[in-house]
Amino acid sequence: MKKSDFLFLAFVAVLAVSGNTAIWGQGEPTTADDFVARGMWYSQNGDNDRAIADCTQALRLDPNRFDAYYGRGLSYFNKNDYDRAIADFTQVIRLAPDTANAYYRRGRAYVGKGDIDRAIADFTQTIRLSSNHFDAYFDRGLLYFHRADYDRAIADFTQVLRIDPNDSDAKQWLDSARQARGR
Repeated sequence: MKKSDFLFLAFVAVLAVSGNTAIWGQGEPTTADDFVARGMWYSQNGDNDRAIADCTQALRLDPNRFDAYYGRGLSYFNKNDYDRAIADFTQVIRLAPDTANAYYRRGRAYVGKGDIDRAIADFTQTIRLSSNHFDAYFDRGLLYFHRADYDRAIADFTQVLRIDPNDSDAKQWLDSARQARGR
């Protein structure tokens, strides 16, 4: 799980479970908050099928829960069900258009489907919304590199290193892009 997703899920789970005793076997969920919280817990613990079921139940109770779409989208992504992941992340974007991680995760799902143009567009939108989004710069840099667009790859890996100057992977990719551009 990407750091940005973990932080988002942790934030949502804390909000959802504060004051709630229906999580982790202390009672059955009854509200959308309960189902989202337990679904996020399942997602964080790799139980994608239960996460999907709980997030779906939350959406039955409250169809405008962007966090339920997000959690379900992550679980679909983890199961390589990219079409459903894209659909859920698109719903998050519809309901909460400033959610940078929804664009990022939808971009990752587009990568899974091989739709590189849409992935780059979503990573770019992620960066517009969150200018220090390490993962979006890194992943977009990889896509540019594999397209032999070395100048853009260099720019993205350079930005990654501004965010985290010690990232060894970004240093290696930056060096590779510079060498490839020099050919």
